Amino acid sequence: MVDILPNIAGKKVYKMIGKRSGETHFDAIVIGSGMGGMCCATALAKYGKKVLVLEQHYLPGGYTHMFTRKGYSWDVGVHAIGEMGGNTQTARMFNWLSDKGVNWISLGEDYDSFIYPDGYKIAFPNDKNEYIRRLKEDFPDETEKLDEYFKLVKKAAHEAKSYFAFKLLPEKIDSAFSRINHKFQKDWWEATAEDVLQEMGLSEKLITVLTAQWGYHGNIPNEASFAIHALIVNHFAWGAYYPQGGSKSIASALLSQVENAGGETLCRAFVEEVLVEGNKAVGVRLKTGEKFYAPKIISAIPAKKTVENLIPSSFKNTPWAKEISKIPDSPPYLCLHMGFKGDIKKAGAKSTNMWFMNTYSREKKLWDISDPNSIIDILYVSFPSLKDPEHNPGEEMIHTGEAVTFVPYDIFEKWKNSDYGKRDQSYKDFKNQIEKRIIDHLKERIPDIMQYLDFVELSTPLTSEHFVEVVKGAIYGLDSSPARFACKKLRPRTPIKGFYLSGVDITTTGVMGGMTAGLITAATIEPKVIRHLL
Repeated sequence: MVDILPNIAGKKVYKMIGKRSGETHFDAIVIGSGMGGMCCATALAKYGKKVLVLEQHYLPGGYTHMFTRKGYSWDVGVHAIGEMGGNTQTARMFNWLSDKGVNWISLGEDYDSFIYPDGYKIAFPNDKNEYIRRLKEDFPDETEKLDEYFKLVKKAAHEAKSYFAFKLLPEKIDSAFSRINHKFQKDWWEATAEDVLQEMGLSEKLITVLTAQWGYHGNIPNEASFAIHALIVNHFAWGAYYPQGGSKSIASALLSQVENAGGETLCRAFVEEVLVEGNKAVGVRLKTGEKFYAPKIISAIPAKKTVENLIPSSFKNTPWAKEISKIPDSPPYLCLHMGFKGDIKKAGAKSTNMWFMNTYSREKKLWDISDPNSIIDILYVSFPSLKDPEHNPGEEMIHTGEAVTFVPYDIFEKWKNSDYGKRDQSYKDFKNQIEKRIIDHLKERIPDIMQYLDFVELSTPLTSEHFVEVVKGAIYGLDSSPARFACKKLRPRTPIKGFYLSGVDITTTGVMGGMTAGLITAATIEPKVIRHLL
């Protein structure tokens, strides 16, 4: 069984709240140990700050933590990370934070494979030039437009970076600089991917293929900002990677830096309130009543939960809080965690992610699970045990797989006030029905692999709410629409002195979006961090 606990040389990099050191005063307190929280805490620790990280779950890491069932282990949210090969800006930032403590393994020549209902298939390779060649081979009448498209993507991805830089500034200065900036270059954040590609005159099928990776940010093309589309294309231009040892190696490498600087990471530490005196944050109070104090308090939990739950009531009705609260969320999701016994590699499984697209429609996002006859429009399938060279399948040939799709939240609302592990039989029956439908679908798609299926466990939006405290089971935090990126309230600084926001909601989606957010927040507090963003 894979060791799922974040550790360095067998020593855990976190403690349970009951085993804390007794220290109550710190230089900074970070609420939430997702990627944004861990990276913010680590960056501050590297500049001598004694940081306390508080996590409500019994494991740190947020969507980067792992779990195990009956000898099988899975990552919760790390499947494919781009830009970790070579000397990219992303790799430099992470290597500085982690002291090069994570070994990133390439998913191979092809990292994603898309299969459409008419049998059309296209694999996305780890070489941008090869990707362009494949597209031109499949769309010979649109070669010139493809050249134009990739030039536009490169331009948009480059020009979109000012969005991140301006986050370091106070809101009013950001607004002024943004207005000036957009007089000289297009605001790629305000246009949708659909609008931009339609204006280019691309064929419908080509638009569908070029936007197929919308699952990495959660918004279909007519909802998603073109800037996030361009950044995703750029992110995976040279392939995708996976952390050796599984995603827990990320928390191991980052939180050990916090501990080395005299800080702590405490789990089962549910923060109920940020303590504010006058207009200044001074500490936090846990659900248990315990209090911790610091001159800098950072909330790296979802922005909506921050403004609706953590801050004093006098701030909850301010324009700042109201504007954040009205932004829609990214879609909820289901994940079927699968355990296999047998040679799934020989049966056709690879480290390449598989996307089963059962429609060419770009308007289908959520699987209508309330309809027993509905098909799964988009199903992502991954085999993490084949990505990790540390995985030892043993004599039984133990392997793991995951199948992910997006669903509406409303069908789960009837159980939202029930407790994890104590939900009634109707919930269990509903989960069993969903499991069977996904398994049946996979048996049609990959029958040779599915013959080795030994174990399954389904996570629902309620599971995500319980373990990682997301809003309505959202897979990526807030949605990736132009409206979200136009919100100037989503930034490190808040109206409360000494209180800051971090996490994916203030930047963009995904593991590296969280890392960038953590660094930006840390740089807002400690300007020396800025050099590591360059």
